[in-house]
Amino acid sequence: MYQNKKKVSPILILGSANLGNKKYGLNKNVIKKEKILKIINFAIKRNIKFFDSARSYNSEIYLSDKKIKVFTKLIPIKKTLKNKLDNKKIENLIHKSIKTSQKNLNRKSLYCVMLHKVEDLKIKKGAVLKILKSLKQKGIIENLGISIDTFKYIDEIINDKDLKYIQIPINIYDQRWKIFFLKKYKHSIKNKILIARSVYLQGLINKEKWPDKIKKFKKIVLNTNNLLEEKFLIKIDRIMFNYVKSLNKFKYLIFGATKVSAIDKNIKFLKEKNFTKKQINFIEKSTKSISENFYDIINWKN
Repeated sequence: MYQNKKKVSPILILGSANLGNKKYGLNKNVIKKEKILKIINFAIKRNIKFFDSARSYNSEIYLSDKKIKVFTKLIPIKKTLKNKLDNKKIENLIHKSIKTSQKNLNRKSLYCVMLHKVEDLKIKKGAVLKILKSLKQKGIIENLGISIDTFKYIDEIINDKDLKYIQIPINIYDQRWKIFFLKKYKHSIKNKILIARSVYLQGLINKEKWPDKIKKFKKIVLNTNNLLEEKFLIKIDRIMFNYVKSLNKFKYLIFGATKVSAIDKNIKFLKEKNFTKKQINFIEKSTKSISENFYDIINWKN
């Protein structure tokens, strides 16, 4: 398990889910190519060395600079093939996904490939991971990981030695991440490296319009945010970032940017003093009553 014994800040990763040629996020905006390149180049100049991508983001083509390292994700297998899950089609789809990533990123060896959907772990008794492990043995993939979209199959994820990186949704409302630190995982998680994502809940807190399914939570969430802002005398986005940073459990932290100023803002947040354990406990106690139906982004569309 990665843990900062000396309270070293996590390493920033620029997420690129909003930097492809598709609509993303609450506003469903598409960012123009010129602006995408400006954001990425600015991040590199600011010494951001890691980027998060996926085959489904359509953003890999902008991340071919050899100075950076890219965490990318496999195309969702079950979602793509639907009911046609025979071994040959699975293998062909995986190889096609990997080859496309190699081409897009201009690399023979991919730094890290993650499963994009937890459900793909269970296809054909682990067929997907077996193929990825074979590609890793051949040097086509350097590291393997998984992006947690639902908190299922935790035992399998933690006990699989080849799944080095685990990307987990976490923010001041969402404390499901604590399952990885149960006593029964004390030894098996020690070789895992955790990546924090959804720190800002896709920027929801600063949006006037919320998805219909979570509008009923708006009053309690905003009241809680006001309470926290009054307690710490800083804005809620700083509280959200600093909470995750101060936990001392995540080696990497993903953030998104629709303009270059967001990059400097997050770098500034990274340098601020950590919350104390007492302050962390206050935040968690204040947000504990907020329903999972609010912070589980998957449920926003269903």
